[in-house]
Amino acid sequence: MKNKNISSSVLQVLVNGASIFILYKIILSSNPLYVFSVWITISSFTNIANISASNMNAVFIKYVPKLDSLNVGKLFMMGISFSVVFAIITYLIIGSLSFYLFSSIYNIVNFSLLKICLKFNFFLILLLAINSCFYSYLDSKNKIYTRNYIQILGNIILILVYFIFLKDNGIYGLLWATIIQNTVILTLLFYFSKEISYNKNFIRKTYIVLFLRYGGKSQIISFLNFFFEPTIKYFLNYFGNIEGLSYYEISNKFILLVRNLLVSSVQYLGPIAARDKFFFRKEYLNISKRIFQFTLISFVVLFITSPFVSFYFFDKVDYIFLIIFGLLNLGWMINSLSAPAYFSSIGLGYINVNLISHIIMSIVIILLGLIFGFFFKSIGIVISVFLSLILGSYYTIVRFKYLFNKLYINM
Repeated sequence: MKNKNISSSVLQVLVNGASIFILYKIILSSNPLYVFSVWITISSFTNIANISASNMNAVFIKYVPKLDSLNVGKLFMMGISFSVVFAIITYLIIGSLSFYLFSSIYNIVNFSLLKICLKFNFFLILLLAINSCFYSYLDSKNKIYTRNYIQILGNIILILVYFIFLKDNGIYGLLWATIIQNTVILTLLFYFSKEISYNKNFIRKTYIVLFLRYGGKSQIISFLNFFFEPTIKYFLNYFGNIEGLSYYEISNKFILLVRNLLVSSVQYLGPIAARDKFFFRKEYLNISKRIFQFTLISFVVLFITSPFVSFYFFDKVDYIFLIIFGLLNLGWMINSLSAPAYFSSIGLGYINVNLISHIIMSIVIILLGLIFGFFFKSIGIVISVFLSLILGSYYTIVRFKYLFNKLYINM
């Protein structure tokens, strides 16, 4: 099953990456650059649903293996309730804040388009919040391959629906295609999770405490993680320009395709750590060595391709693009090396490791983003992103290594 999970994760990341770049190329070639800028901003707001996803994932991986089917059903229903309510509250807060912040840096046309898309995006966020609970459930049952194949099909549906039926509607067509995609995904997730015993009497004090205590830390992590991207894009809009934002987005997406490919191969460590600590120790040491080797090779090759990426999207090899690409490439390379420690911390209950790491990254991006952005514009913002990734990832690796050694010395 481990090989099936890893191979399907690799395929899912490749298909997801390909679909993103096909859509980006279509948007860039058929719309003004400001439309792409608005879409970049909008896409970051769908991460509101991922705030809930992290909370669900941490709680489910830790506790589903220990519960019977009836209590798993109750925990799942409680999870959906938390996820949806939290997504709505967060959306209202972030939406209001966005209207205020972006009104000062967007012109009337861009801001009007942003407002319409944000209202439309509300329904998409609800779908994603519900889907995230099913994804977390499948992860906790070690059925990562099922989740991956559903996501692959969803990406194919997104491309086909948008390109065949909705391309002429621009960004609105893309939003509709995304809603159709996630509706189909929800239907499939419901079918492949049919063993869940849904129970309307799911409210229990024990589960509320679980989500507020253990899941609460994950929720803080998700908050920090969510604010990371919108903060960067706001700074790029405020201190830089649309070109800088576009260069950052394309570089980041291309690099994250490789980074997510590597990270997807170690996600299974979380459920293993929660189930069998003795088997986990051997697996963790083996995968850490392999991920180190693959990461170095992958990111060196990735940097070599950067001129071709620049030419593909912008019809020229731009040195500013290459600098931004190089900084992000190095930052995400170090971050990828911390992936085994990150996912293992979830399974072993060391959630504070990930929490402090994200706090470090958030503080660095805000403080240095303001300083470097003022003096060095777009490049300064990217430098602050680079430093935040380095410092946060370094803490994760060093702190987990200490806790890992302490755990097995005591055992």
